[in-house]
Amino acid sequence: MVRTPNAKFAASPNAGLDELDVESLDDAEVERVLLALLSEALRMEVWVAHAEALVATSAMTAATTVVCARPPELADLVHYGATGTRTVVYPDPPMGQHERELLAAGFPQLALVPLSEVS
Repeated sequence: MVRTPNAKFAASPNAGLDELDVESLDDAEVERVLLALLSEALRMEVWVAHAEALVATSAMTAATTVVCARPPELADLVHYGATGTRTVVYPDPPMGQHERELLAAGFPQLALVPLSEVS
């Protein structure tokens, strides 16, 4: 998370929500936020490329395997489940046994595999 200490918020006419006053941010803060965003996007791309290379050398079928750069959320699992049986590879650490059992009951067509268990 990147915080911008000099950011100011102004009351919005829309339902009383606050909106960011972009004029309160100086160039150095904008550059810091952009660098953090670009670094995270690059980190995710590199991780996905690494994970896909490991999946390609494993016994998994690339056509039915999805690589997530972050642990999948429920909306992701619903989407993957709707498109057919899939193996979902996600970053470590592995899920706990209770969470695995719960997700297996809710999404029996999906196999959730942490990258450390790709063989």
